[in-house]
Order: sequence, then C-alpha cells, then structure tokens
Amino acid sequence: RITSSGTWTVSANLPPANADGNAGGHGQLEAVLFEQLQLTEPIQLGEHATRLTSQSGQLFLRCCDDWKQLADNRGTIEVHVTRVR
Repeated sequence: RITSSGTWTVSANLPPANADGNAGGHGQLEAVLFEQLQLTEPIQLGEHATRLTSQSGQLFLRCCDDWKQLADNRGTIEVHVTRVR
C-alpha cells in the first residue's frame, strides 16, 4: 500500500500538484524496480495505490516528467510504503 502527501511542481508554468499529478498526468508519482541491471517499465501510482508484485529489486520513486526537464522541479512529496499481505 502506498500513500503520499505534499505537493511539487514540474514546471514554473504549472501550479503545484499532489502525487496524482495534473490533468495531463505530469507530476504523477511513479515507480520502477531495478534488478539485474535493468529497470522495469514505470508503474503509475498517484497519491494512493495498492500494488501486488512478485518481482524483487530496488524500488525507485519519481515524478512523471521529461528526463531532460527535471532541473525546474520543486517541492516535496512524502511517501509511505506498507507491505500488505
């Protein structure tokens, strides 16, 4: 189970958004797993999500934004991950 709070911006031209992102999906919280030198496809999470996976690996979280336009991102999202059985 993933829950988050806070806001961030992905562009100086856009208002702050929570982990659900804006109407176009920019700024949405997403995850990837890193295992055996490979990244999985991004998993869209948002502010609240429940995901079941049998994959292992390192978990990385980020906002959905163009990799070449991260320098203008600002804000903080606090994320809590709880293992659910």
